[in-house]
Amino acid sequence: MALRRPALAAAFALVSFAAATVFAQNADLSPGPKEGSSYRFGLSERLEIRTMSKSLPGGSQLHVMQSDVLMRVKSLPAEPEGPVYEVTFDRVKFVSQHPTAKRNPAFDTGAPADEAAGNELAPVLLPLLNKPIRVSLDTSGRLREVRTPDQSLIPDVDFAGIGRQFFMPEWIGPRLLPVVSMGTAETAAAVGTRWSIPSESPVLFGVDQPMNISTEFVVREIQPGQIARVELSGTATLQPQRSGDPVSAKLDSLAVTGEAVWDLQSRIMGQILATTTWAVQTSPGENLEVRTENIRRLHVARLQD
Repeated sequence: MALRRPALAAAFALVSFAAATVFAQNADLSPGPKEGSSYRFGLSERLEIRTMSKSLPGGSQLHVMQSDVLMRVKSLPAEPEGPVYEVTFDRVKFVSQHPTAKRNPAFDTGAPADEAAGNELAPVLLPLLNKPIRVSLDTSGRLREVRTPDQSLIPDVDFAGIGRQFFMPEWIGPRLLPVVSMGTAETAAAVGTRWSIPSESPVLFGVDQPMNISTEFVVREIQPGQIARVELSGTATLQPQRSGDPVSAKLDSLAVTGEAVWDLQSRIMGQILATTTWAVQTSPGENLEVRTENIRRLHVARLQD
C-alpha cells in the first residue's frame, strides 16, 4: 500500500531526527580551544616507591614524592603541523620523604622570600615560574615539540635522587600533554571508540631498563555539547637490558585505572584522575632479591579564574 503524503513526510522527519540524534551523540575529541583563550589548571602528581629486600632495616622502606603545580595555558595560533600552546607555571610545590635520607627536601614557591634562603630546592623550582613553555602538538593530537626558554631550565642540582625527574625539561612535555590533549584527533568519537598512547617511564628501580607503557582510552559516556567521559587502562613491557648493566629487571605486574573528562565546548581537558601501579623484581647481587612496588597518582583539573 502506498503511503499518503503526510505519512511519508512524517516518516522522513522521523528518519532525519534519528540521524541527527546519532550525529549529536558523536564527540569532537581533537584539541582546539579558540585562539587566544586562556585557562588555569592544577596538576598534582604523587609517587610512592616501596622497596622490599632482606638487606633493608625491617625488610622494606617507602619513598614518597609529590609535586603540585598551578599553571596557565594559553592557546596560540595553530601551525600547519598542529595546535600550539603557551604554558606558564604560577606556583610549584615539591616534597620528598625518604626514611634513610639525611634531609627531606620540601619547598613551595609561594612561600615568603625568607623561607627560600638556604633551601636547596629554591634555586631549582623558582626558575620555573613565569617562564613561557611552548607546547606543540601534531595533527593527531600527540606531542610534537616542547620548547623551554633555554635548555638548562633547571640548574644542574641533584636533590632527592630521582626527584629531579619531576621537572627535568624532557619530562615536562609528557606531563603537560594530558592538560591540552586526549592524544587523539578524532572529531566524531562515539561511545566505545578506542585509542592508545605509548610512553616511556623513567628508570625508577635502579636499572638501565626503561619501561614502555601503552595507555588505553575508551569513550564511556557522551553528554552532547558538554563533556565526554573516557576510561583509562594500560599495559607495559620492559625494554631489553642495556649492554654493560649487570642488573636486569622483571616486570611482575602493572595496572592503569582512571577517568578523563573532556570539555566538548572548549575542546580542552576538564579533569583527569589516574593511578598507575607496577611492581618490579631485580637481582642486584648473589642471593639478593629486591622488589619495588610503585604507585603513581595523577590529578589534573581545570580551575575557575
